[in-house]
Amino acid sequence: MKKTIINLLLLGTLALPINNLVGNFEKNITHNKPNYTLFLDAEKTEMQRMSKENLNQIFQNFKKQNLEDRIIYEGGMKIKLVNENKEIKIPSWKRLGVEGEDMCSQYARKLASRLGYNLNIWGETWNLYKNNPWVPFSEDSLKRGYLVTLFNPTSKYNKKGRKETHTAVYLGKDEQGKMYIAEQRGNKTKISTTEEIKKDGMTPVRIIKTEKKSL
Repeated sequence: MKKTIINLLLLGTLALPINNLVGNFEKNITHNKPNYTLFLDAEKTEMQRMSKENLNQIFQNFKKQNLEDRIIYEGGMKIKLVNENKEIKIPSWKRLGVEGEDMCSQYARKLASRLGYNLNIWGETWNLYKNNPWVPFSEDSLKRGYLVTLFNPTSKYNKKGRKETHTAVYLGKDEQGKMYIAEQRGNKTKISTTEEIKKDGMTPVRIIKTEKKSL
């Protein structure tokens, strides 16, 4: 019994400074509450500012990327490059100095060069991927000046093991999202959409990457 009373007295003695400590801590928080509020408000304002700047940067990057390949096409062989506010005429294979008919790969290389893009090493359609960087065809991977290789089921160059027998140059897309390519097909030069070439029975296979010429 005596031991229990002593323990209770000790506990009471210890409780006093603890209560005082807690009380002082609560007083400090209450007293400094405006400072904490100001700190939190400042943090919130800074986070909002950073978020706004990040969103603005993301929007500007998206806008720039979206306009880089934007074109206006109203038929014929002329297109307007929206980002450069410049109209250009896509030349025929003869004007580009292509050696003859059915030389789509040579036409694609020369046209890409005319547009300001270099191919690493040029060659026949079915060999382009061997000496140049490439990715499997995907509309999301297209950029102006890239070459698109396709399988043309009616090509006279179809042979066993060849997956690509036609080459075109990607020009860009319009406001509606239609994607345009320029190509030499036989003795004709034309601008087509990717949907149109698919309807013609061709299958896009690879994207052959080019590099923009330095100014």
